[in-house]
Amino acid sequence: MSWLAVLIVAFSAQLAVLPGEKVQFIIAGLATRYHPLLVVSVAGAAFAGWTALEVTFGALVQ
Repeated sequence: MSWLAVLIVAFSAQLAVLPGEKVQFIIAGLATRYHPLLVVSVAGAAFAGWTALEVTFGALVQ
């Protein structure tokens, strides 16, 4: 599989399963109950962790 094919498949899969609006609504809702800086920090850390996991899995699959 070429690099471009992997990019297209990964982009399409990510777009299909992780719509940003849903996550933004969850973060906004949590920020009204908890300290906004804490909520955004944890969300950023979760995103970074998930991205690292995706990269690791992609490397294993390749």
